[in-house]
Amino acid sequence: MESLPEPDARGVRQRFSELYLELCRIAAVMLARWPEVDILSDDLVSEAFLRLAREESRRTMAGRSELGEKPGGVFKACFGAACRDVLWEQRRRVLMRRETPARSSLIVTGLPPIEFADLHEALSRLAEQDPMEAQIVEARVFGELTIEECAELFSISPRTVNRRWGHGMAWLAAQFT
Repeated sequence: MESLPEPDARGVRQRFSELYLELCRIAAVMLARWPEVDILSDDLVSEAFLRLAREESRRTMAGRSELGEKPGGVFKACFGAACRDVLWEQRRRVLMRRETPARSSLIVTGLPPIEFADLHEALSRLAEQDPMEAQIVEARVFGELTIEECAELFSISPRTVNRRWGHGMAWLAAQFT
């Protein structure tokens, strides 16, 4: 396991500690949605933390705002994205070791079981068409954010979030039916 990055990830450490139980719940939900993945919940949480801490260090060195200072919804969305990246890399490593790639379905409410790589690709295509919808879907699916938390995160009304969430999910459903 890597050592914690320097120069400064105190903001992420503090925010992580404050939201730890909720972040563990988010990781557990993500792993429950993708039962074939070969990573423990604690390992997923730890790897996502390391990614956030590295990002905090990069942001600090670049003079940008710190993740640890962001509202809880923003931090949870960043955590969800970090978990998604960890799961994506884990999946790629597993596939590289196998001669015959196995299918691994992700369970997302309102969609049929989806291969993680297919969802990753579909979200990228959605982001090309409508970056905000893709961000809302990612925040809700991977960050477990509520409509209200997304509204705060993206500085838009809950009604707009709900509409764009519905449209994004309908677009994804059309990709997999």
